[in-house]
Amino acid sequence: MYFNDNYLYIKYLGDGGYGRVALARDVLADRLVAIKWLKETEIEKQKDIIHEIKTVASLGLPNVTSFYHHFMRQKNICLVMEYCENGSLRDRLLKPILPSVALPWFEILFETIHNAHLKNIVHHDLKPDNILFTINDEIKISDFGVANKLAGTGPYMSPELIRVSDPDLKDPRTDVYALGVTLAETLTGRNPFIGKPLPDRERLIKEKQLLPGNMPVWLKNIIYRAVETDPALRFQSALEMAEAIRSQYVPAILDTKLIRSGNLVVKANRYLKNHKWRNAYNALNAALVLDENNLGALRSFGQYHLLQNNIAEAGNYFSRLLKLNPRAEVHKEFGWMQLESGKHREAISLLNDYLQRNPNDTEAHNLLARCFYELGLYEQTSQYLQELKKTFPGIKCFNTNHYLSVLSAYDDPYVNEDSNDESSDIFIKYYSSLFRKGSRCWDKKNGPSLTSKLIFREHRFEKIGSSENAIEINHTKTGKKYSIKDKIITIGRNGYLGNGIPDFTDTSISRLHFLIVNSKNDVWLYNLSQLGTFVDGEAIRKKKFLHGLHHIKSGIHEFTIKTNEELLL
Repeated sequence: MYFNDNYLYIKYLGDGGYGRVALARDVLADRLVAIKWLKETEIEKQKDIIHEIKTVASLGLPNVTSFYHHFMRQKNICLVMEYCENGSLRDRLLKPILPSVALPWFEILFETIHNAHLKNIVHHDLKPDNILFTINDEIKISDFGVANKLAGTGPYMSPELIRVSDPDLKDPRTDVYALGVTLAETLTGRNPFIGKPLPDRERLIKEKQLLPGNMPVWLKNIIYRAVETDPALRFQSALEMAEAIRSQYVPAILDTKLIRSGNLVVKANRYLKNHKWRNAYNALNAALVLDENNLGALRSFGQYHLLQNNIAEAGNYFSRLLKLNPRAEVHKEFGWMQLESGKHREAISLLNDYLQRNPNDTEAHNLLARCFYELGLYEQTSQYLQELKKTFPGIKCFNTNHYLSVLSAYDDPYVNEDSNDESSDIFIKYYSSLFRKGSRCWDKKNGPSLTSKLIFREHRFEKIGSSENAIEINHTKTGKKYSIKDKIITIGRNGYLGNGIPDFTDTSISRLHFLIVNSKNDVWLYNLSQLGTFVDGEAIRKKKFLHGLHHIKSGIHEFTIKTNEELLL
């Protein structure tokens, strides 16, 4: 009997939820194939099945059964697949399989399914029946026909697929759960969930009653973490579980390397918190030398560059982090990067999403307020910051930026920092001085606006009041050196608002050209002039992090800035 002219029927192999499977001979290729005759007859769903299978086939994963071809028989699709002569894992589960045999299989399975997840393909029906063995005993995953669909086999389906009305069908953690159940069944010879409703399954997991007492503790811990009922507590990727299994076999020296790498990340984060940039960089670099896929080091290196406004470099590290762990929480960081790139709407979306899950992150709230401010939504900004002031009364930047947004919202606001009990706030002193002396600094009709000279106080400057630092400015032409300890240093044409270099008397310098926020180990230059400011040959659009010795050019003037006068260079 022939399926058609090319395929000779040999025997029936079995039934599944999708349809029947038969063994056939491909007459032209002279090889045995498995032909899967699918029950589904709806044309659009048939197209979806073929699309998913072709997508998986295009990945070229060696441990996925090969898809050769498909054809129609009556109204049904017939899939022509690789035939795995040594049967399925289900065929081998007449008795428990030893960990020494099973665990190498599951390392391969987790790595294979992780590679599919990287392409946004989630299997949704992983179970012993869909894990096959070739004639050479090579393990393979089959049946991707229900990938990314709400489907599966009850005892292997994750709780969220059963409980949630509209689950995320591309969440890879549902496959982690199914393979965790399959691993438990492989090692024990039985699936403890068969015939049990979801509450009973969850109780077995919670009470740790799935596994026998003689199983190694480390192996139990891996399985229980894989089948956690809350996906947030599971392994966040299949690769994590593969590494957890593999770590039991690597030499101890490699474990030592991983521990040393982790310790370096802890040190680096302390350095970052204290703005000890060189120490942080060296510690993170050493951590990645020991373990190039250290997720903590990649995140911290991204934050290191983000804190210095190196957006492209920060993006590279966060992208590497997401490739290794697609579930990594980086919405805040990506929102911050979009803000620095001037993409305010995208930044608002990312930061709002992040704050829904992390409502007490005051830095993220301040970034969101800055988005509103830079879009010119001054009244909305002031209302938002007014609420933040009440909710987080100890955060100085909320007070400062509320004052700033009110100042920007009205043409002639009443400005008196003392009446607002803000006489010690150096940023408010700067804003107020601009307003009071505004008539000498710009023409309100034809010149630069007040808001172009204002800067939004960043969360990083919360402790600037207790920060003492003296920078050194060396004017190249006159040779004069200036040691300045002011926390906000304004540079502009002599006779206006400058408190930095008194040598600027010509019109190549704006009345207020740029300012420096002088916080120890955290010095920033903000460009405030359309005439331009260049740092080390780079035109500064908005702001620039300064650390060490820098060459500055403004108008016809050139000078150097050393961010700490005691710094040895």
